[in-house]
Amino acid sequence: LAQTAEDCALLLGLMAGADPEDLTASTQPVPDYLAATRQSLKGLKIGVPTAFYVDDLNPEVARVLDETVATLKKEGAEIVTVELPDQRQLSGAS
Repeated sequence: LAQTAEDCALLLGLMAGADPEDLTASTQPVPDYLAATRQSLKGLKIGVPTAFYVDDLNPEVARVLDETVATLKKEGAEIVTVELPDQRQLSGAS
């Protein structure tokens, strides 16, 4: 997807934010992710989903995700588990 964290930050800035097709998407203003690449992770709270997102991950992807979470924690980030609502429940579909 990108070669550097800065490239990822630029891409994330383009993809982040409200999405009328995704009821779990935040409606908050999009942060300056590029500036964030220059800051310490100490005290940053990062939510990691506990269900559906990680349920069917390829084992290699799951391994890399686990390593990434461990690195973020080592660098001072606070890792918290979060439960994302089921899209069907949010939209009223059955």
